[in-house]
Amino acid sequence: MSTPSASRTPRLWALPAKQARSRETRDRLLLAGRQLLDQGVFEQTPIAGLAAMAGCSVGSFYARFPDKDAFFRAVMDAAEEEILQRVRARVDADSVSTLSAVRTVESCVDLLIDMMLAYRGLICTVQHKSMRDKPAIRPLQRIGLRIIEHFSGLIEAKYGEQGNAVFARNVAVGFQIAFSILMLGLLNAPPVLNEHSPDYRFWIREVVVHALGVRGAPVANHAQAGSAGLAIAARGAGRSAASAGTVRRIAGRAMAARSA
Repeated sequence: MSTPSASRTPRLWALPAKQARSRETRDRLLLAGRQLLDQGVFEQTPIAGLAAMAGCSVGSFYARFPDKDAFFRAVMDAAEEEILQRVRARVDADSVSTLSAVRTVESCVDLLIDMMLAYRGLICTVQHKSMRDKPAIRPLQRIGLRIIEHFSGLIEAKYGEQGNAVFARNVAVGFQIAFSILMLGLLNAPPVLNEHSPDYRFWIREVVVHALGVRGAPVANHAQAGSAGLAIAARGAGRSAASAGTVRRIAGRAMAARSA
């Protein structure tokens, strides 16, 4: 884990550090706060314990942060920039230049999974904190939106769909569902399909690909997307013509019922 940079700390939350020594103390406090988030003990640790971890006094803490809530936001802002830098360093226009469109989508999904597993402690701590303090979830939501925005730009370019609001929305929907599945897995450790299952990545990829309708040409409407996605699910589950035919019949009946 890298040390949070002083330049990333928003002045809205942290008081200005005017001297090098003061900035070093602030950085140590941010690093200590990040460690507490990763370990899941941020809420339980008093400011005195936090200051001791950073090797400073309680007075030094309050000289730099008005309260623990402001400190939490500063730590999360530093984590946000770190996460976004890691995402952009691993998947960008150059790294996907030789990949197919579908493989680009899958690479983005793989990165999302890897990042959420790497930041499991921080994510779970913030999620639990938000149960008592609803605004605490906002930094995670903002991080998610920025990651989706980055992925969307790459995927839209691969499909020649720049400026297509419907396609961009489908990207957002697919990754929002993926985020929800991953969050459920992080918080509850499902016994059947979790990060240790060989099918875990496959099915999360399929969810996003289904939302985009990108098994070939982009899907033009929701009816086609639903039928294509169900057929994909059938191939993934049984890979048999009989199963795919059954799913198509179910999809046909469902679409007929909607239009009735």
